[in-house]
Amino acid sequence: MLVFPKLYTKRLALTQIAVEHLADLERLANNPKIAAQIVNIPHPYTSINASMRLGYVAKGFKEKTRFCFAIIRKEDHRFIGEISLHLVQPKEQIAELGYWIGEAYWNNGYISEAIAPVVDFGLNQANYQTIYATCKVSNLASQRVLEKNGFSVKSQNPQQLIFTITKQE
Repeated sequence: MLVFPKLYTKRLALTQIAVEHLADLERLANNPKIAAQIVNIPHPYTSINASMRLGYVAKGFKEKTRFCFAIIRKEDHRFIGEISLHLVQPKEQIAELGYWIGEAYWNNGYISEAIAPVVDFGLNQANYQTIYATCKVSNLASQRVLEKNGFSVKSQNPQQLIFTITKQE
């Protein structure tokens, strides 16, 4: 795959994160509520963090270990969040799904809408065998989104749940 994939839903375009998204990335990710849920988003989130993210995304695609999609709202072409697949066990073709969305866009179904084509891409084009996602036990919205998209709980501990979905042969 030489060109980063573009995926579309009714309301969203999922494209590679690019320089034009940096200002919105910094603005939306610089939120303590998001940092509290997402392990690799610090607070405060600065322009340096956003620029480093861009390099991380590009390197991951080049190495075929990460597909980090910008979630773009079609109606106004605004960056509203991010959804990604990270190949964590190459031999077994197991990837981790990660996502976040700016607080102003919560409770509109955007993440649920974005997960379906990304998971389909991961299982059917990237040929991952299993995709998993983790979320805090307290993050009920994320749990509902994953269940709605066909994930089931594989394990849990007092702090987090691990959800999986497996390729159907």
